[in-house]
Amino acid sequence: MTFLKLALGLGLIWFIFAFLLVIHEYGHAWAMRRLGMRVDRIVIGTGPVLFRTGEDEFRLLPLIGMAISKDYAKASLEARAVAAAAGPAASLLLGLFLLLAYWLMPAWATLIAAKASLLLAAINLIPLPPFDGFTIVEASLARRGLRIDEGQRRQLFAIGIGTMVLLTLVL
Repeated sequence: MTFLKLALGLGLIWFIFAFLLVIHEYGHAWAMRRLGMRVDRIVIGTGPVLFRTGEDEFRLLPLIGMAISKDYAKASLEARAVAAAAGPAASLLLGLFLLLAYWLMPAWATLIAAKASLLLAAINLIPLPPFDGFTIVEASLARRGLRIDEGQRRQLFAIGIGTMVLLTLVL
């Protein structure tokens, strides 16, 4: 019985993380479409592909996600910043909605989902690549005439990946 409870609990947590990533990535995709970018594919998770539905690809471990568009690189920095901000905005709105739901009808899964959604929004606002916050800051710097060259971008990316690994280990 204990093994069954553990398996169900882990399955529920897996489902929550996958759901939160879907909302986050669809936030990006929604903004991209509104800005005239074609969304080629949405990837939820990493590891082996579990299944595909149209433009969506669901993988085994719901730890990362991507809304992929060939038009993204050609878009203005401002448009990319809006698309980048839409993912954390969707996560923030979902987290606040789930907190309200928890307040109205307490359930541990709702609280976990609310906290995880708010954490997903906050982490993605870190101003380092590959996080969404970097794209937002990069557009803000460009408006002030400051550009990040390729060497700086590579260094920041390495720091960002290190930050991602550290956060994964700590959280």
